[in-house]
Amino acid sequence: MAWDASLRLRFEQRGETTVLCERAHCGPLRVQKALYPEAGAHKGICHTVILHPPAGIAGGDALRISAEVDAHSHVVLSTPGASKWYKSNGQLATMHTDLKVADNAVLEYLPQDTIFFDACQAEVHWQLQMHDSSRFIGWDCVQFSRSGQWRAGRAQLRSDIRVHDRLIWSERADWQALADDFSSMTGLAGHSVMGTLWAIAPRIDAALIEQLQLSLPFTEQLKAGMTCVQKGQQQLLLMRVLADEAEPAKNLMIKIWSALRSALLAVPAQPLRLWAT
Repeated sequence: MAWDASLRLRFEQRGETTVLCERAHCGPLRVQKALYPEAGAHKGICHTVILHPPAGIAGGDALRISAEVDAHSHVVLSTPGASKWYKSNGQLATMHTDLKVADNAVLEYLPQDTIFFDACQAEVHWQLQMHDSSRFIGWDCVQFSRSGQWRAGRAQLRSDIRVHDRLIWSERADWQALADDFSSMTGLAGHSVMGTLWAIAPRIDAALIEQLQLSLPFTEQLKAGMTCVQKGQQQLLLMRVLADEAEPAKNLMIKIWSALRSALLAVPAQPLRLWAT
């Protein structure tokens, strides 16, 4: 049985607290409740965990997620575990995520990793619409099979980021099992895990960027690089990670997120509990 599921969320600021003011779902996509695990001046930050009860995505499934973060709100979106894309029997499975961040709002989009298993047929598209004054930190970590070799399947990945409808980042990737891209130095260079982290803010301190760049590893098992470019009134910081296993890649992204959260959002880094499970 293929699932056709959707989830729509909207957050707004009420006093000093961000609240989940609207939520609607169809099929097996939902959130249970808004969480407020942070203390002190930051106790109003709203944490929301997106649940997909079937725990895996198979051929024919179509998932759609949308989240709107209204002005002055601060939201952390996450997932409880890895997204697993299973054998599809030739049918395409899709997931589309649409994120909107209003003026002076903050979104931290921190899903756990995505695993593409043999013979999956996947299409994953996420897009972000921002305001000149909004801020965003997010990541994506993809693993091609847990065996270290992806023998069959296809994954089409797409990401787009816009500020005031002006495209500042766009990437398309069409990964096909056993293709040369996995071994090429311009592809995955023999690794099976790829992570990407984005940070977008009106200003990112140059000294911080240099410090983070100097801290990045470059070994046979774990490689990372970082750049930062000016895009209109926003700066876009991008980090790419290649690894043999998902755990080192995720740990590195958590380390960088921790530094960026303190510097860009003026909020102490607090690793999510579900990362320890």
